[in-house]
Amino acid sequence: MNRSATTGEWDVNESVHIILPTSAGPLLAWAGRLPAAAAEGEGHGGYGILDPAELARAKAFTSEESRVEFVAGRVVQRRVVAELAGRKAAELRCAYTCNQCGADGDGAHGQPGYLFRGEPVPLRLSFSRCADWFLLVISQGSHGSGLGADLESAGNTTFDAFDDVALTSAERQHVASLPLAQRPRWRAETWARKEALVKATGAGLRRDPATIEAYPHQEPAVLENIAPHRLGLPADFAVGVAAVVNVAVHEPVLGAAGRARH
Repeated sequence: MNRSATTGEWDVNESVHIILPTSAGPLLAWAGRLPAAAAEGEGHGGYGILDPAELARAKAFTSEESRVEFVAGRVVQRRVVAELAGRKAAELRCAYTCNQCGADGDGAHGQPGYLFRGEPVPLRLSFSRCADWFLLVISQGSHGSGLGADLESAGNTTFDAFDDVALTSAERQHVASLPLAQRPRWRAETWARKEALVKATGAGLRRDPATIEAYPHQEPAVLENIAPHRLGLPADFAVGVAAVVNVAVHEPVLGAAGRARH
């Protein structure tokens, strides 16, 4: 039994982490199962390192499962950032930015960020959950840059309306040309790329995903799928990562497709 199961704590060494070289610079990626034990019992485990705004968001969940996943995800994120920054997780203050809420946001939702003693921790990060698994991607941060990551299961893309809701006309034509057995994975990889891109640009899914090209051919974005086995993830999962440099607007930017290398 690992330490998180017995004490409610979680250690970064309990996850798989790799370096992803990209043309936008190296990215660090962590993946693993959400440490649900860290979110069990209010006032214990991971609750002690969260901010009041995060605790308020946790309390607002009507589903116990959703609440546990939220708290466990925030515990993972804080502990990894604290490890990289050489700080204690409880010393960090969340400083999320939401382009839609602006100054009215609670600082606990939107694009992730943290402060230490009032100063920004110089890291860009993006977090994604799927079932009881997580993905966290981090790079050195700078203003005007964006990072997005998404984790998706092929099983979540098999409903009848998916293609009409999520794919462009060209993408619908392409998936129709694939053998039936290959379609769920291709859909999942395509959706993960779109989610990663809109996270990186700060646009979110306020734009119709059926108008967002997942396999574009223009700079300045780096848009990649990462093989799930590299991160110890289930084989039917898809991983999408996007890095956008000098983001000036909050609309998805078309980027060059690539592939991570060892």
